[in-house]
Amino acid sequence: MGGSYCIMWNRVYLPISILPPDQYLALVLQITEGCNFNQCLFCNFYRDRPFRIKTPDEIEHHAVAVRRFFGEGIKLRKSIFLADANALVIPQKKLMPILRTVSQSFPEFRNIYSFIDVFTGINKTEKNFSHLRKMGVRRVYLGVESGNPELLTLLRKPQPAAKVIELSKRIKGGGIALALIFLGGAGGKTFHPRHLRDSIGLIEQIPLTDNDLVYVSEFYETNPEYGSVLRNHGIPSPNRVETRRMAKEFVSAARRVVPKGVQVPIYDIQQFFY
Repeated sequence: MGGSYCIMWNRVYLPISILPPDQYLALVLQITEGCNFNQCLFCNFYRDRPFRIKTPDEIEHHAVAVRRFFGEGIKLRKSIFLADANALVIPQKKLMPILRTVSQSFPEFRNIYSFIDVFTGINKTEKNFSHLRKMGVRRVYLGVESGNPELLTLLRKPQPAAKVIELSKRIKGGGIALALIFLGGAGGKTFHPRHLRDSIGLIEQIPLTDNDLVYVSEFYETNPEYGSVLRNHGIPSPNRVETRRMAKEFVSAARRVVPKGVQVPIYDIQQFFY
């Protein structure tokens, strides 16, 4: 039974590497494969596959296969999550028909969620996000990682804070909720004070409201190269206890500045299983 299940699973999905904790019971649809950026030092989740956007026919067939695979078990799912890493990278003209296909294939689900990245998300306007809202997109998850530019350079994710703020305003202006993700403990104790200072300063500039989230992910080394880079820079790698302490300090600081109704939970990627 286990072997046949795995065979069927592998016919429907590539490995689902990660989801936000509030989406662990979502029905995942892989409308893209891989990560369009795929250079971050801290992540190797999608190194095994090239990035590509599935064709409309592929997405229709995938939707049929997903429904067939889950059968009655689909009733246990609570929403739709569009995967892989940054599914909303799809240009708006192509994305809108895909969302129509998703809605037609799974009319029982009204809420759609997905990751978004700064590099491509900034190409979408507030009006674009308003249209996505009308098509069922309720929240997007943005990997900010840090507000400190030096740490972001070390992590090979050089996204300017100004673009994070602008994209966040467009998303919120379009009526879509936002979840920001920060890496607690990234860069170790060497970077922690400025990582915390600049990240909290960035959070304060984003117009968060009820139903938004600020996730603090306890840094967990998924890419062995990260440790090598830290050693080359003379930066000691923190142990799990130190990382947890830094993440908790981040959570406490963030909770002091976010508006009432915005949750700041810990995001432990080691607990993920789909």
